Amino acid sequence: MEMLTILLIVIGLLFVIALTITLNIAKNHDRQIKEYENRGATPDEELERSHHYEQESLRRNIPNLVLIYVGLFVLVFIGSIIILTIL
Repeated sequence: MEMLTILLIVIGLLFVIALTITLNIAKNHDRQIKEYENRGATPDEELERSHHYEQESLRRNIPNLVLIYVGLFVLVFIGSIIILTIL
């Protein structure tokens, strides 16, 4: 039963870590948007910023989030199998 408790604690910690990283990415995104709003921009600058964001998001944010949640899913899946074999 100790192994089950440890496994559940580890899964919970991994969930909290994944959630924290996700919220950090969102916070950075919001900070960047507010910075752009405070500067003011012409339509051409906004269009350029939009293209830059799309490229940056596809290159950095989405792969990070996919890695976080795929890793979490795999660990929870393995943990579930272990729990089912114990019970």
